[in-house]
Amino acid sequence: MNLRTFKDLLNEQAIAKPGSWKPHVDFSAIKSANLVRLKYEYKGTIKSKSGMSLDVWLLKNNLFFITGFFDVEEIPTKSGIEEQEYFYIVNALQFNRAKTYERLFDVKKLLTAEGVITREEYQGDDISRNLYKFVVNTLNYTILSDSVQYFGARRLWSILSNEIDTIVDVVDYKEKKVLKTNVEIHHGKLDHEFDNEYYSREESKVNIRFILKKIK
Repeated sequence: MNLRTFKDLLNEQAIAKPGSWKPHVDFSAIKSANLVRLKYEYKGTIKSKSGMSLDVWLLKNNLFFITGFFDVEEIPTKSGIEEQEYFYIVNALQFNRAKTYERLFDVKKLLTAEGVITREEYQGDDISRNLYKFVVNTLNYTILSDSVQYFGARRLWSILSNEIDTIVDVVDYKEKKVLKTNVEIHHGKLDHEFDNEYYSREESKVNIRFILKKIK
């Protein structure tokens, strides 16, 4: 999987992008079970809304998370059918550190969210939501939203702002100041039903970002 895909595709300047983000990512690029165990560090398990358990792995010396599960496939060989273990990726999430803004926004271990991808057949099962909460509540990071907010991202931050075990603050990224704390972001089920206080189709609110953190 190309770790630069997220940043390349998110190099835009808008806050409320219409439609859904549809990156071209080859989920089969990381498949070997041995490769995952060698290159990644196991961090724990999350559950989807439907109750599916997913392992969370973090790429060593990076902030690239993958979630999924190990499975076995049958491979035809000259000597017969052999079983080969592989890791089935359901979700991938790229972060970068933002140390410069930790003191300004009075947070620790601040990450910028570069992008999140979920396999289409698993979308709507709260995997990204629960992974964000896992990164914050279990791994003790705080998360700064990116400038591009497609429909899925806006809905995600709306849901996270209404959780009972996380807090969302609003900051002005350019002016480097906190605007509001512990806010509730509203978003309807349709693309255009976003919270006009924080989102705009124009660039007038491009500097508004959200910070997700755990309750102290």
